[in-house]
Amino acid sequence: MLLAALLATSLSSAPAPALVVTRREGASAEEAAELVARIHAQLVGGGLGPLMPLEEARQRLERVSISDPAACEGRHDCAVDLGQLLDAPVIIALELGALRRVWAVHLEVFSVTDSKSLVTLDQAIARRGDGRLQDLGPLIDRANEALRTAGAARSDVPLRSGDRLNPALHLSAVTTQAFYGLKRRSVGLVTTGLAVSAAAAAVAFLVVGKNQQAALAPATLPDGTVLLGLPRERARAQADAANLSFTLALSTGLLSGALAVVSAWLFTTEDLPRED
Repeated sequence: MLLAALLATSLSSAPAPALVVTRREGASAEEAAELVARIHAQLVGGGLGPLMPLEEARQRLERVSISDPAACEGRHDCAVDLGQLLDAPVIIALELGALRRVWAVHLEVFSVTDSKSLVTLDQAIARRGDGRLQDLGPLIDRANEALRTAGAARSDVPLRSGDRLNPALHLSAVTTQAFYGLKRRSVGLVTTGLAVSAAAAAVAFLVVGKNQQAALAPATLPDGTVLLGLPRERARAQADAANLSFTLALSTGLLSGALAVVSAWLFTTEDLPRED
């Protein structure tokens, strides 16, 4: 019993490679999820292992505020940083591109210990059906070899602050730029929506004000009779309401313009957040 417990503990604490989507073009995360799960299962079935479960990798990254690693946009440094955060000695970076009826797939294995690219695989598979990647043998062999090397290094050298395998490392500038850019674009979409809403409100207030103002003007009937409009008190209230509508139209119009400027800045700026 004691031996079994020790063996289970050893296996659970062993370093596991991780499969992470580092670029995704032409499709949403939900649409790509099924393909990612198939590739993960094919890697495990082909002998790569133990491979970190996709859900575990997702939860680990979310704990450090990374909701979509595809913001790496295929950058090598970013993929290695993700491996550090996942405490994975080997990272399998998956890049996906949806091209009409096929997926363009790029797999690249990185050694997180020295940031080296070990092997790559490029293939196209059908978007519909249960298409499978071919010739995964060399990729799995190199990944397992790197995993054994990293496991030996871990058993000989204790981790310390600043080590390449320490998940507490800060993200590199490239990774920071990628995820900062993702958040910036998300805020830009929100401000753009607010700008459009404010512009629509300004137009609505303007139309209401025009209608209220028109009700104050004298009207001439077909027989030539002139109607002098509303009674004095009611006309004054109507005029105040029209002025309020025009004021609101001006205010929301200015707000819409300001939000549009902010949105343009968010979508065009390339500045990085300041590092403390």
